[in-house]
Amino acid sequence: MENKGSCSGADGVKTNVVTAAEIHERDTNDSPILPSLVETTAKNFEVAEVSADKGYSSVDNTNAIISMGGDSLHRVQDFG
Repeated sequence: MENKGSCSGADGVKTNVVTAAEIHERDTNDSPILPSLVETTAKNFEVAEVSADKGYSSVDNTNAIISMGGDSLHRVQDFG
C-alpha cells in the first residue's frame, strides 16, 4: 500500500480524547501544524500545557500555545 498522506493530531492527557486532527501531504513538516492543532483544541478544551518532542520547539509554537491559554511548550524526551 502506498503512503500518500500524513496525519497529525492532539489529544488530552487525562481523557485520551482526540482534540484535533489534520491530514496533510506525506512530506509535510509537523512543526508548523502545531499552532492550528492548539487552536482547534482550545475551541473545546482548556489548554493548560502542551507536550511535544524537540522537533516542535519554536518561538511560533510557544507563542501559539501561550495565546491559547497554555503556559509553554514542554518537551518530552526523544527516545528515537
